[in-house]
Parts: sequence; C-alpha cells; structure tokens
Amino acid sequence: MNAIDMAAPITSAMIGPMKAAGIVAACRYLSNNPPKNLTAAEAAMLSRAGIKCVVVWEGQGDLYSSFTAAQGRSDAQDAIAQAMALRIPAGATIYFAVDFDANDSQIANGITDYFRAVKAEMAVSPYVGGVYGNGAVCSEMLDAGLAAMAWVWAGMGTNGTPAFMGSGRWSIQQHPTTQMFGASVDGDDVKEPYGGWLLAVTTPAFPIDIKDIQSRLAAAGFYHGPIDGDFGPQSYAAMRAYQAANPV
Repeated sequence: MNAIDMAAPITSAMIGPMKAAGIVAACRYLSNNPPKNLTAAEAAMLSRAGIKCVVVWEGQGDLYSSFTAAQGRSDAQDAIAQAMALRIPAGATIYFAVDFDANDSQIANGITDYFRAVKAEMAVSPYVGGVYGNGAVCSEMLDAGLAAMAWVWAGMGTNGTPAFMGSGRWSIQQHPTTQMFGASVDGDDVKEPYGGWLLAVTTPAFPIDIKDIQSRLAAAGFYHGPIDGDFGPQSYAAMRAYQAANPV
C-alpha cells in the first residue's frame, strides 16, 4: 500500500505519519457536496509535502438511474470546472465513480452512455478521464476507450473484480477501509501512470486572474454571470463557447 483515499479532509497532523509510512499519493473528491471535496489549501499542503493528489468525481454514483448521457455531460462539466478552480494542472486524471456493483447489462447500457458523454467533455478539457468501480466496469470502459485509466475498488466478491485485479490493467487498486493516521481511510496501491499531480506551490510569475478572465468573456458577450473569481460551470461554459467561436 502506497496511497490512501478518504472522504474527509487530510489534516496537517497526518502528513508526517503518511510520509513515514511511504504514502506517495492521496485520493480525494470532487462532487456537489462541498464538505467532502478537496480544497485548495489541502492540495497545497499535500503538494508541499511531495504527496501527489488524485481526484475522483462522485455525484450519485451509487444509483444506476443517474447513469445517463445527460448526467455524464453535467458531471464532467462540473468536475472540470472544480478542477480548474483548484488550479489542478493539465494532464491530471479525473476519475468518475460507479459506486455500486454494476452488472453486465447496466454496464452495456446506462454506464456506457454516461462514459461516452464524459469522454466527449474531457476531450475538450485539459484533463484525462478515468473510471472507478468494480472490475467489470473498469475492464469494459478501458476496452471501449471511454476511460484512459482505471481505479478498481476493494470488493473482491463483486462483478469481474478478482480477474481485473489479476490482469494488472489497473492504475489504482483499492484495499478495504481501515484506521490509519488517526482517521478512517481506504488503502490503495498506485502505479504510474495513475494521473496524480502536485500543485505549483510557489507563486507563478503570471498568476491566473479568474475575475479578469470572466470580465473579458463578459465583454466578448460569452459570460453573463457574476464577476466573482469563482470558475464554476457558467465560467467553464463561457470559455468553451469562446474557444468554439475562436479556434486556434
């Protein structure tokens, strides 16, 4: 085990013990539930310690009814906007979670539709799309070219999971929940490439000014939201529209 994932923020008190235990990556969330999400301060703290961050989008991943093309498009847009707001560097992977033991029919239908839409959005973003789920989900999304990397969950008795773990095609392999570093965590094995990243923790020579970007997009007629420095879905959609209208 050389990585962990958890739904609660990683604290500064955990960093020393994590480093001592050989943890090289910490997997955290993007979602529509802010208390669960990776924060900019947390990402900066991990980056200063040399521990790579990994992010996974989880909306309603435990409900098969949420796996539609429309939801895949919406989830991908929200995930990309949150990643950009965190200044996650280009080339990082955003995993998308299928958090129930999907059967083959569910994978072939709704889940495939969802990941087709995710792939289309990721293709015009700075990021790479990945999949989290049971072994069958991971295998099928890789085979279909709808995910570039796979994070296989810990449930050994689930659809296709033992075979996929044994195939070595995973980028992240999860282990059961345990208590470590004073918190409840899932242990993981990561192997390159797995899409982890570090923030540039020094101040860039030309820092990104999101308010300036919003103002310029508004002046060009593409952005109609508040000039608030929050690179949310409206800002992302405006940038997409501007890029489509002004191809390089």
